[in-house]
Amino acid sequence: MPASQSLKPIIAVNARWLLAGKLEGTGWHTRSILWPLIAQHPEVNWHLFYDRKPHPSMVPKAVTVHVITPPA
Repeated sequence: MPASQSLKPIIAVNARWLLAGKLEGTGWHTRSILWPLIAQHPEVNWHLFYDRKPHPSMVPKAVTVHVITPPA
């Protein structure tokens, strides 16, 4: 791992509520908070954990996506 990567803080988020076309209260709230945080903090190594392959619109730039199955 490059030295610059090892100094970055890591934040991992359960993103299973972020389903394109199916956003409800928790999903909307999560997205409205998370997207600006990701944009405002490029120094953070962001990881989003989904339970199925996310639609590209639900994946902000500069994040690492993890898909953990089976879907809930």
